[in-house]
Amino acid sequence: MRSREQKGVLAAILDATIRYADIAIPHLTDRDVAEAADALAATYETSARGIIYDHQAASLSAQRLLSAYREVLDARAPHQRPGSFDRTATLVLRRLSEAVQNFAAREETTETAFLDWLRWFTPPHGAAPSTLLIEPGSTPLTAGSEPSSSASDETPRIIVP
Repeated sequence: MRSREQKGVLAAILDATIRYADIAIPHLTDRDVAEAADALAATYETSARGIIYDHQAASLSAQRLLSAYREVLDARAPHQRPGSFDRTATLVLRRLSEAVQNFAAREETTETAFLDWLRWFTPPHGAAPSTLLIEPGSTPLTAGSEPSSSASDETPRIIVP
């Protein structure tokens, strides 16, 4: 991730993933996360070509997660330049899908390895929200893309170079 905008979108998407995974019935799997990210990225790519078409995820769980992603991204979009935001969202969604597929390619993995790893970085329900992403030498980003200094040194975070 190169820009602050990309990191903010990534933080929001990862936050939406965990929030939805905790309430999803049936349980969300890594495959659902990859399908939702790929389908929404394809929708943005199609839109960039001037064609309005909503790509659908294959499973119902993935389609519901796609809707959660769309809500998060639609809330952020008015504050960004339209074309730039679509490219940023597409890049972040494709990278998310690649990350999930990398987890799946590992031997001795479960169908929720990525989600389990992601849960390790999130605070328990009812706890104060922590920062999720940090960049070396900068202020940590929360899901709302606001700098935060409230996270303790023991809080697990994802370092994004």
